[in-house]
Amino acid sequence: MGYDDPNDPGNGLQHHTGKKCIEPGCDKPAGTAWGPYWCFEHNVERINRINKEMQMLIDRMGKTDLT
Repeated sequence: MGYDDPNDPGNGLQHHTGKKCIEPGCDKPAGTAWGPYWCFEHNVERINRINKEMQMLIDRMGKTDLT
């Protein structure tokens, strides 16, 4: 997928915003191709959480996956 691969170009330094991650207590640099406000690790957690919530909604609608 890319978002969860630290070596993916979308997680490269060129995406850093010069700000710190917005997660409380995190001092890591913010910015990936998938979001300007989170560090790599917190962005992975965020996208995984979104994916899980989307899958739960799909399951409730009677479908089996995101495709």
